[in-house]
Amino acid sequence: MKIKDIIKQNSEKKASDTLPPLQKEVLGFFEQHKGEAFSYNDAKIYEELNDKKPTAIGWSIWSLERKGFLAKKKVGRKTYHGLPEDIKRLDAGLKQGGD
Repeated sequence: MKIKDIIKQNSEKKASDTLPPLQKEVLGFFEQHKGEAFSYNDAKIYEELNDKKPTAIGWSIWSLERKGFLAKKKVGRKTYHGLPEDIKRLDAGLKQGGD
């Protein structure tokens, strides 16, 4: 196959389509909870993804953050994860000292 054809095929695929199943599930959780941020140990994540191991969920969050699907922000002693636009809003709100 020609290189230009491989590049074209790859660019036509949505980046999230290439994620492993658990990462898709974890990303889906964050997309369902737009406007929220969660720490690694947040019970809500484990309740909704109750058939998954906590370490696997933590690994998926880390991997999604490294790939740019999620972002993180340290607030005090906790680190929160969320969709990049939500974490940007959190960061801006903390800088303004409000909302």
